[in-house]
Amino acid sequence: LGALGWQVSTRPRRELFTDYGRVFPDDEMSPLRNIIAVTASR
Repeated sequence: LGALGWQVSTRPRRELFTDYGRVFPDDEMSPLRNIIAVTASR
């Protein structure tokens, strides 16, 4: 997408939880702990 003129950014899920005032589940068994949010805008 970047090559097509889009502005692309990524953020770890932990940061998103913090932005919304939520507690990040830091359990090793948490299946979603390694998700990266990708945002693209034009």
